[in-house]
Amino acid sequence: MPTTENDMPSGSIPLALQSLFYKLQYSDNSVATKELTKSFGWDTYDSFMQHDVQELNRVLCEKLEDKMKVNMTITSCNMVITFY
Repeated sequence: MPTTENDMPSGSIPLALQSLFYKLQYSDNSVATKELTKSFGWDTYDSFMQHDVQELNRVLCEKLEDKMKVNMTITSCNMVITFY
């Protein structure tokens, strides 16, 4: 899923995941998950509350679907501009 240089990890689940996995792979130290938590729309208080995997899956799927809709709209508009 494409991300742009204007995206902030705390506001984009795909970018937050990408950033987290990059840091996990290349960092010698522990990695914080604060940006990923914020990208789900959760604050510090929510991070201490127990969330079940169904809620995580629901939020993740909704956010990814919204992101794909935006990307599809932009792609469609760019295709129309290119053809005309």
